[in-house]
Amino acid sequence: MVAAGLLWPSLAAPQPELEAGSRYFLYLSDKRIVTLELVSGRRAVLNYINLDDAIEVLEAGNLVVVDTAGNTYRGHVFRADQELESGGFYFVSELIRPRQFRGYDIRGNFRFEQLPSRAYFRLGGRFVQLEPLTEEDFELVANKIGEIDLTAESKLALVDAGFWRGYGQLHTAGSDEARELRPLFPDLDPVPPVVLENPAPRLASRFGSLPDPVVVQLRLTINRVGGLLNPEVIHSPDPALGEQAVETVRNSWVFLPALSKGEPVDAELVVRVVFDR
Repeated sequence: MVAAGLLWPSLAAPQPELEAGSRYFLYLSDKRIVTLELVSGRRAVLNYINLDDAIEVLEAGNLVVVDTAGNTYRGHVFRADQELESGGFYFVSELIRPRQFRGYDIRGNFRFEQLPSRAYFRLGGRFVQLEPLTEEDFELVANKIGEIDLTAESKLALVDAGFWRGYGQLHTAGSDEARELRPLFPDLDPVPPVVLENPAPRLASRFGSLPDPVVVQLRLTINRVGGLLNPEVIHSPDPALGEQAVETVRNSWVFLPALSKGEPVDAELVVRVVFDR
């Protein structure tokens, strides 16, 4: 049976930014099964079962979700449950051998401007298009997947678990669909750091005469574990506001590290801290 060890979604109450739109997605064939739950604005859970005879290479940045307006939101890193031997909790890629299954906590920017509607996962030159599901259907599918016997021939195992059709689509390299999807997955190196949370500081009443927007610009370094180093004020309308901006970023902003050649790395970043009144 499959269920043990997978990060099956909690099916908890939706986060405020995900109360509508598609939160659950599925791809299922006799070669692979991919499930996706959008948990919050910074986290998604992806389960992957390799039913094929070939090794699959998964990269966190190859997850892309598209909203109803066509805006794209990408995965960035996998987060490990415990500190890695190399240090930190983030890694970018992993191999999945035949008949193996893995659950992944993917961190990235999933703060949707419009409702999420489509999800894709790239495997080399192929693009897995996941089918959106309701919460009820997703829970039923998860229960069926838990009954799949990975030691049996994949088509028979799927039928025995109650699957009579596939879900989603696979767009192969060279197809018209793959060419249309390719721009959703730009190959960037380095991939810049990602700001996951950026609450705004409150503007003190003594600065009420300043025109909007009141902005402080900072230069800082994000290390390979997402930590903040050496914040420096580049521009501020007042030294006190610069100090407040630094403290806000230091204490409440959340970052994911930059990536280069498939590994988290230190990188410099310039940010704008906009004050609320």
